Parts: sequence; C-alpha cells; structure tokens
Amino acid sequence: MKLPNSYGSICKMKGNRRKSWRVRVTSEIQFNEETKQYRQIQKTIGYYSSRSEAIKALADYNDHPFNLDYMSVTFDQCYQQAQKSFTDSRRNNYVAAYKYLEPLKDIPIRHINASQMQRCIDSCTTTQQVEIKTVCHKIFDYALRNEIVDRDPSRYLHSVNKNPSRDREILTAEQIAGIDGGSEWWQKIITILLYSGMRTKELKTLDPDWIDTENGILDIRLAKNKSSLRKIPIHSHVLP
Repeated sequence: MKLPNSYGSICKMKGNRRKSWRVRVTSEIQFNEETKQYRQIQKTIGYYSSRSEAIKALADYNDHPFNLDYMSVTFDQCYQQAQKSFTDSRRNNYVAAYKYLEPLKDIPIRHINASQMQRCIDSCTTTQQVEIKTVCHKIFDYALRNEIVDRDPSRYLHSVNKNPSRDREILTAEQIAGIDGGSEWWQKIITILLYSGMRTKELKTLDPDWIDTENGILDIRLAKNKSSLRKIPIHSHVLP
C-alpha cells in the first residue's frame, strides 16, 4: 500500500536485525542553488520489529507531530532543567529521591513508560516513594511544557507509605521538671524545643542574628515552607 505524499516512509533494512523496519519523515526541504532543485532532508523516528508496528508509529507521529530534534533528549536532561524549579525547602529531598531514578537517566524521555518509573518507586522501602513520584511529575511537566513529549505517563504512578506508624510518648510533668534547667547540653536543647515548638532542623539552622533577646523574639527565617516562617516568643525558661 502506497503511503500518502509528505506522510513519511517505511523501509526494511538489510541484514538480520531484530528491528529491521525503519520509519523516516521529512524534517525540512533544502534548495540547491547549483542544481536549482529541492531536496528533502529526512530524520528517523525509530526502528521496529514489524511493518505493522512501523505503520502505527508513523500514524502516531502524523496524528501528533513533534520536534524531531527532541528525539534523543534524555530523562536526565529533562531532570536537570526541571530541578531549576525546585524550592529551596524541598531541593535536598528531591535530589535524594532522584537517585532511585538513575537507571532511567540515559534513556530518551519519549521512550520512558509508567512501568519503568514504577519499578524505581517500588525499589524504595520508605516514605521517600512519594517524593520519587513527585520528581517524575516535575520531569514530565517540564517535558510537556516544552513539547519534548506529548503524553505524561507519570500520572499513572502510585506510592505506598511503607513507614510503620510510631507510637509517640508524651513527656510527663515530672520528666520535664528533670530536664528543665539542667546543665547538660542535651537538657538545654530539649528545653528550647519544648518551650518554643521549633522543629529540630529549625533549631540547628537558627542564626544568632535571628535571636532578639531584648524584645524576647526568635525569628524563624529558614523553615520547611513559607507558612512555617514565624516569630516565636522566647519563654522565660529558654532565655537563660
């Protein structure tokens, strides 16, 4: 069956190849000043095991054309661009999560499917599964917005909370009294946390310039998100 003009071409390549059917489409038409003739410049979409697969690939391209220069853009290249939009508060989490996706880094993103990403998510045994899935969403969001891909398989991903819930023990008044005012460094740390409500990371990153002892205020300027930025009154037990 003859294909329509300007539709693309399918040819069977010589030799014993697993994927012997080659699909090409015209990417541009060049004019030769010497011969005064036009010449079609073709680019390969891909190689396929059967003619029917090749016909389907060509039909898909004609239904949803894309920039052929993006054929070889890898999963990792899209990640490098997508991470520019990571917020400072989540950047370290997403960078750590991406390590689970490294098996996919050199694969052209147009060839990535949901099952490949899901295997990477399933290889993680912690709540970091959620962040791995989020990184996949961000990578494909970048690729879609820049027309590198025309579908988003990351929307089919799922994550499971594999961290067992922990029973929390509430300190009694007697236990707090045994800690409050103690001279050991750990007693001072726990006292500050108890009377300020700060997260441990917020205390670790607290800059001395953010402590206003004159007005009795702790200014939390670095937190997990913007809504956690706040000013905390310094309790009388914390001030010393």
